[in-house]
Amino acid sequence: MSSFYFANGEYLWILAVILPLIFLLNYLSYRRKKFVVSSLLLWKRLVERIQTRRSSSRRFFSLPLLLLLLACTFFTFSLSEPFVRKISRGKLRLLIIRSAATAALTPEGSSVLKNILEQAESLIGDSDATIHTIPPSEGEGHFLNADAKRFLKSLAPSHIPRPSVLPSSGYDILFSDRPEKTRIACAILPAGSIENCAITSVGTKIRNNSLEAVIHILWTGSKETYAELKIEANDKTVFSKKLLLKKDVNIEKIRVEANSSLYKVTVDCDKDGFQLDNVAYITRIPKAQRKIVYLGEEEEAVLRALEAAETDVLRYKEEPKETPIFALYNGIVPKKIEGNGTVLLLSPKEGISGWFSLRPLGRKSLQAFVSDFFVDANGLSGTVAERVYEIIPDESVERTVYATDDSGAPVICSLRKGTARMVVIGFDVAKSNWKERASFPVFFALILRSMFGEEEFLVLRVGETITLPCKKSEPFAQSPSGKKIFLKPYGGAVSFVPDEVGIWRLTTGEKSEDVLIGVGLLSESESRIDPSWQRSIPKILPKQEEIPTPLWEIFLLLGLFLMVIFFLSTSASHKPTP
Repeated sequence: MSSFYFANGEYLWILAVILPLIFLLNYLSYRRKKFVVSSLLLWKRLVERIQTRRSSSRRFFSLPLLLLLLACTFFTFSLSEPFVRKISRGKLRLLIIRSAATAALTPEGSSVLKNILEQAESLIGDSDATIHTIPPSEGEGHFLNADAKRFLKSLAPSHIPRPSVLPSSGYDILFSDRPEKTRIACAILPAGSIENCAITSVGTKIRNNSLEAVIHILWTGSKETYAELKIEANDKTVFSKKLLLKKDVNIEKIRVEANSSLYKVTVDCDKDGFQLDNVAYITRIPKAQRKIVYLGEEEEAVLRALEAAETDVLRYKEEPKETPIFALYNGIVPKKIEGNGTVLLLSPKEGISGWFSLRPLGRKSLQAFVSDFFVDANGLSGTVAERVYEIIPDESVERTVYATDDSGAPVICSLRKGTARMVVIGFDVAKSNWKERASFPVFFALILRSMFGEEEFLVLRVGETITLPCKKSEPFAQSPSGKKIFLKPYGGAVSFVPDEVGIWRLTTGEKSEDVLIGVGLLSESESRIDPSWQRSIPKILPKQEEIPTPLWEIFLLLGLFLMVIFFLSTSASHKPTP
């Protein structure tokens, strides 16, 4: 469907003036005039010779006149900016959640993601589409109809849990397996009435050459059920126990000999509808050399916290040419961020393009959002800070909130973009009483441990940065599925972000020094698959897209062409007849 219109239609009034004026001038040019001549004989013979009819001696309409009228009309049309507007079905903008939980099987035996993709394909119909996924997929973007359907068929569930914050605009519909906090219309295709058993947390401690672990097991069923907890090391089962799981979180404490570098913890349940979160790994991580580049204002409390965490501080007045893998910026922002390291950003005065922006909040009270980094949930109780900023991440950045103000605005966040990570403290540490509290050095110690790693037994999550000492110039990591990821070392260490659940092999030195690292899902929010979620498909009205095509250049060229013909015809008519 198409239509014709003028962007500046008011200029068409020019035609109402210029066309009658041309007709009037043409009429006046053909009006009979009286002449005094000495003899009529010459005129009589001339008339007899050309045998001109009386009616043709007063031509008020001629070809030159027609050319002139059309040329003026086309010039006026060109001035009025004509357009042809084609109205077609617009592109749909789809956002698809393909996080770990979408791999769950429905009671019918189909995966949740498969149901989501079938619904998305039927919604697209015969239109083009823009498709993005969370976590991002290779090749996502704008598609023609056939390409969009091929892209949907190629998608598979990721092992990474969904982020805590989703986009609130920019898409027509969001496909998920559960209700989401977003303003985008949400199509919910849940797993249905399945029950899930998952390992959501494992805490470890070494005591008297024994490994002690506290394991949190989630059961979403409404009734109690039996399960088996097993721990394997060196291809042998070193611990096994029958469990009676109650609804919600169950806690089990175990103790085994600390004689292996990798322990696999599994919980088996016959009624489990989602298998990916049934496993966790306890890995002995070699210790990396702790060095951090410090730039900006020197804050004594921060330096003491770094010293307490056994970290060497390298003070620089200016940002080094080679981007450090670990750096702390106090009161300033880095000029560039690249690589796969971590940046600690304290008291920023401005945002960073492509990462985050800041919204001033003034003086605020703080509260812990993730209690694990602040001793406990009350680790920030009574903490007040001046010049507090809300941290607003870019849509392409994954965010983990550590602390908020009393209104819930995030003020301490971990931001991740690709393999680069940034921890932002959005207030002036020097003008807060947080530095006087026990949670201050604890927070820095835990953040630094997540940056550098420790020579201890750690439980690693998918999507979490892992740092290891590196002696090899070209280290690489091999995923559980066999994919190789080549890594870039910085300062004797290497970092990477695993995106698959299972055992990874890292080649960071000689062959005998290959490191095996186990990675689990360990996300309680992702594993909480609620049987009460209802299927919901919102109605999306067909979008119409207007495609205007300008025509003023065509009318301008036509007008010029007709004017050339007009001048040629008038000049030919004035040539003397032989």
